[in-house]
Formats: sequence, C-alpha cells, structure tokens
Amino acid sequence: MPPDDGRAILGCLLDVSASMRDIFGAGRRDERAGDRLSAVLHAALRVARAERERCNNALMFVGIFGLSEVSGRPPAVDLCSVVQGLLDGLQTPRSGYDLLLSLVNDCDIAWSIGCIDEHIRSRLTDDEARIVYGYLRRKPHRVLDLDNAVRGMAEGMLVEWWREVAQFQLRPVTEVVALLEQVQEDWQKGTSNGVLDKLRYYIYGLTPLNTALCQALEAFPDAPDNVTGRIDRTLIVLSDGCWTDGDPRPTCRRLLRRKKVNFGAVYLTDERGMDIHATPRRLYDDAEESWGEGQRVLFDLASRVSSVEHPIPVLNSMGWVVPPSGQVALFAVVCSAAVLEEFCELLLTARFGSADVLLDIAGRVRLDRYIETEHRCRSAVLHMALSRVILHRGSPPSIDEIRERILRRFPERGKGWSSRKILKTATGEGWCYPIRHYSELHDEQSARRAILQRRPLLMTFHLSRGGWAKFCQHFREEDTKRLTLTRSKMAPYRNGWSAGGHAVVLTGCGTGSLTFLNSWGNERGDSGKFTVEDATVLQCVGHKVRFYDVQWTLDDLSDEDKGAFDRFAEDSVQAWAARVPSVFELEVLCPLCGASAAIASFTGSLREAVCPRCDGSFKPEPGDLAKALYARAGLSLAGLAVFCVGHLTDEQLVDYLKVCKAVLKPGSGVIVIKENLSTTDGDVFDDVDSSVTRQDETFRRIFEEAGLKLVRTDLQHGFPEVPPITLLPVRMNALKP
Repeated sequence: MPPDDGRAILGCLLDVSASMRDIFGAGRRDERAGDRLSAVLHAALRVARAERERCNNALMFVGIFGLSEVSGRPPAVDLCSVVQGLLDGLQTPRSGYDLLLSLVNDCDIAWSIGCIDEHIRSRLTDDEARIVYGYLRRKPHRVLDLDNAVRGMAEGMLVEWWREVAQFQLRPVTEVVALLEQVQEDWQKGTSNGVLDKLRYYIYGLTPLNTALCQALEAFPDAPDNVTGRIDRTLIVLSDGCWTDGDPRPTCRRLLRRKKVNFGAVYLTDERGMDIHATPRRLYDDAEESWGEGQRVLFDLASRVSSVEHPIPVLNSMGWVVPPSGQVALFAVVCSAAVLEEFCELLLTARFGSADVLLDIAGRVRLDRYIETEHRCRSAVLHMALSRVILHRGSPPSIDEIRERILRRFPERGKGWSSRKILKTATGEGWCYPIRHYSELHDEQSARRAILQRRPLLMTFHLSRGGWAKFCQHFREEDTKRLTLTRSKMAPYRNGWSAGGHAVVLTGCGTGSLTFLNSWGNERGDSGKFTVEDATVLQCVGHKVRFYDVQWTLDDLSDEDKGAFDRFAEDSVQAWAARVPSVFELEVLCPLCGASAAIASFTGSLREAVCPRCDGSFKPEPGDLAKALYARAGLSLAGLAVFCVGHLTDEQLVDYLKVCKAVLKPGSGVIVIKENLSTTDGDVFDDVDSSVTRQDETFRRIFEEAGLKLVRTDLQHGFPEVPPITLLPVRMNALKP
C-alpha cells in the first residue's frame, strides 16, 4: 500500500459474477444493447476519463470480482493488470503458444521443443500461454525452471500470476484510461476474440462482494490522523449486491470510517427488476419496502450527502427526482447503460461542496442591501424571482424599487400588513412582470422541494415574548449566533401567545436545518444568515410557519423575452467556447432520434439546431445545449454569465480554474490571469459592483487549491500617472497543472 501523498484517489469496483450475463438496455436508440459486463466496463472508462479531466494527477484502480474460481483464480483481481496480461504480445500476429515456445527455445533448455510444445498446448489455453509469456518476460530467470518440471511449472506460473493481479494497484489515471480504451475499442469494432471476449473466459462465477469490498478499501492508504476535513477519496461499486460470502456491512463500515472514503453504489438491474412505479432517474434518502437484500446492502453502505451540495441540484435540474428531506445517499437503481453513465459521470466523479439556492442568482442580487436594511423580505423575494428571468428590456427592478411600490400601496403601520395580501396584489396587478402567481406551501417538505429547485421562498412566523427574547439572544451572542437554533432551546416558549410576527427569505435547507436571510444586518447570525433545526422551532400558540412561493411560467413570458433568453444562452456558450474551444466536445442528446453527439457536430444555432445523425432540425428548449456544459462543468448559469474573477467567490474561482485546467492541452497549455491587486492588508470588497480585489497572497492560495503551479509572474508597467490619482497594480500570472 503506497503512503498517502495527498493526491485524489478513485476506486472503481465492478461485479463480473454470473448475473452480469443478463442483457442491459442501451437507453439510447443509436446504441446496441449488451450484457451488463460491457455496460459497466464502458461506465468505468467514462468515470476514468472524467477523473482525468478533473484531476490529471489522480490515482485510480479498477477491480473486478466474481471470477470463476478454478485453477487457482482469486475471487477478485485488478482489471488493469489482467488487461495488461491479455494484451501482452498482441501487437504481433503470433499466437500465445508461439510466443511462449519461442521464449523457451531462445533459452536453449534441455527439453526438446516438441515435448514442451505438446505439454503447453495440452495444459494451457492460448490466452493463458500469452499470460505466462508476459510473466516470463518480466521474470526471465524463471524460464530455466521449465527444464525441471515442464508439466506443472507453466500452470504454477499462471497461479503465481493470478496471485499477483489479485492485489488492486493504484495507477495514474491516465494509464487506467489508456488500458480501458483498448478494451472499449475492441468491443466497438466488434473484434472477434477481443480483450472483452478473452475476459469472459475467466468470469461469471459467484459474488464475493464482502471480500472484494474489503480488498478495495484496503487499497486506499490509511488517512492521516490529523486531517479533519473532507479527503478526496471515492469508491464506486457497480453490482446487484447479491453477496455469496457473508454480509459486507459490518466490516466495510469500519474500513470506510478508518480510510475516510466516500462510497457510491449503483444497483444494476433490468427493467423487469424495476418497481413499476419507480422512475429510472431517482435518488433516495430511505430504503424502499420493495427492495431485495442486494439493494439494501448497497444503499446502507452508500455515503450520505446534503441535497443542496453540488452536483445534486444539477441532477435535479436534469430530471432526477431528489427527495426533499435534505439528505440523499450516493446510490442509484439503474436499468440502462445511458442512466448508468449519467449517474457515474455527473454524480460519483464529482467532488461535493456546499451550495444553496443563492448560487444561481448571487451574481445578480445585491444581498448585502437586503441584509443591512429592515423590512425588505417581500420585495427581495419578488426581486430574486425576477432575477431568474432574462428580460429583453434590461435588468429587473431593484429591491428598493419594488419596496417603494409596496410602501405606496401599503404604507407602514403598527400592526403591519399580511404577506398574503401584499403578494396577491403584486402578482394579480402585474407589478413585477412576468410574475403572475404566488402560492402558499402548506408544509416544510414542499418548501424543501422548492429550495432544491433553486427557488427562494418568503417565510413568515410568530413567536411568543419569551420566544423572541431567546431568538434574539441566540443570533446576537458571539458564541451561538452561527449555530443552529434547535427545537429543544425554543420548546419552553412554544406554548405562549404571539408577541409579533416576522418575515424572512428562506434560501437553504440541509439535513436537519433550514437557513434564511434576515434583514437585521451582518452582525447577527452568520453574516445575516440564520439557521434553525426545522419549522417547528418558529412556532407559538395559534401560529405556524407559512411559506410563500413566487412564480412565473413560460406562458407568462413574451416572445421577446423567450428570444432574449435564447440569445443569452447562445452568447454564454460562445463566450465560453472562445476561451475554451474544447467545450464543443461535450455530448448532448437529439430529442428527435435520441442520438448522442458532440456539440460541435450540431449545425445551426441554439435556436434552430440540426442533428448530425438524423438531419432533423429542432428548436432546443432555452439553454438545453448550455445545460450540458453547465452540468459537465458543475457550474450554475450565473457562474458562467459573470465571467470576471473579481465577481467570483474564492471557492467559485477555484472550481473555475479546475475546469480550465481539465481542458488544457497536455504539456503546452497555459492559463493566464491578469488582475488588479489590493494594496491594503487584506482583500477589498466593493459594495457598489459586488466585486472583490484580492491580495497577491490570496491569488497564490487559490492557485494552489486549484492544483496549479505558478510558472511566471510579472507586474504590468507603463500605466499613465495622474497625480494625486494612483492606479492599482496589475499582476499577470501564468499557470500550469
């Protein structure tokens, strides 16, 4: 086991037991159906390619389990080592027998070549002879041993080789991709007796899931004791979970904790094995009653993540059903190759980070203006809803402008105004085009679903006198203001009568928490963000928490606004592609024939695309082609539209640089960043345009976190000087992976 050197590690464990003979649907009309083995090997290749693009210095192993345990074969082996053995000597037209016999003949041992030929051909298959040939090329001193016991020695060497490949081996991800691509090329060409066909000779045995999982987890180096944060380690398992060597859960749970590995599981089935009411694209937070033992085992072992962490919202936007509980398992039930690839590439190869509904609109909403000024929640929700629209007439009205209109119609008074009445008037009279609808959500689960769909909500609540005192104390005091306010702390005050109501903007939900923006300034809560355990925390006698969803539909938009969004999406892709031409290598699906093809092969435009496979023309939904880019890159629409590093948070800038790094031409590609530098003791935030001017030290930290090395840096000279005005220094940084 290699020592931990801090690099990302990805393990992929594939079930090749007897159940993998079953046919697996293609899921796309342009692809042929095949057995599950072909599907999982192709998925492993897609995972490896995605990992190479994300982090080209990552380490990876691919294990297979379920071999036919005869002639000393182990139950689980390293796939790449096996592929190397099967490929040894394939560059020549000679058979495995001929290669082995020529090696023996070159050593001029005492046995006659005819006798050796007879024994080798009767004892070994041609592929096994090729494996022994490769083994002896690495250990030439063993050739002479054939002189002593030729009948059993070759078979013994084969057993030794199987024993060696039984150890899962961490390799550079680039090497894994190269080996799996050779397997894939054989299958796509329909090559007879290709690597995949050779592999089938040794597999389709029992399902030693317990043994394989323990072996895979032991391949990860021990995690450093002093690391408390997230470690970039993931194990993906593709199986039907039907173990034949004991329940793997007790041992694997201990190893997962010790090795600090994220565990993602894909349960493979066919359409007959799917519940008739189930959707083929779904994430789970709880086990289903109809599941068998195999599904339950994989689900129980799968890591849990927050529903609002990237890339769960991306999957949600692509049609995956995400439970509203705030937590999901890294587990999917898959019955087709298309869904398998989508889940593996978009979910399991992603690295998870915090996110909430504000990510989609933060570039266009002045949140500081809301947080620092009281009584803006209703206007803020209307403004945020408008910020999800691209209007051909320009920017939506600001929070201040909407608030002024509300105050003209509903002037301030002691007891305030009903939120329901204000929203009904604003939407019914068309104050904020195109918003025409609002609805009251009747439970917390419905509110969570809206947040997962990236829609902030208006939330109103009442507290008793004692409840308000406790609420204010909790979010004011330094020791508690960033902590979650729990039910137990507020329970003593829940039975009192209302001492007043309040309205806030609900923006986030997590496992056991709701987060909202309050207009009491940055000094309270976590810079204006307050977190409570659930809605029952904010209750008193006669009053429950109410949620209001402000919406617009496509039917509410004019043709001009729909066209504006189309142009915006097209401009966004073109702007990105001008900087990163390989964006057009991303694949999208044609809605007419279901074929998958690179964006570059589609002709026309985002408003009228022509499929390269069926020559059919279609009008994409607004942003459909852009969505493929956003999902692959893991970026929101706003993240691509605001294309200046000064308008990105540090975390967003790190993510953006990682995307840039993934598409660089190996060896010669360079990223150049040219930006103003702060001349103060820290980074400077401009509350006029919501930008940040960073110190040189901050940039260097960000470059390091993105896995980039600074190869050259220099200050730009020659700026005009107009005393007493002094311009900020501008530094140019050239970066490489």
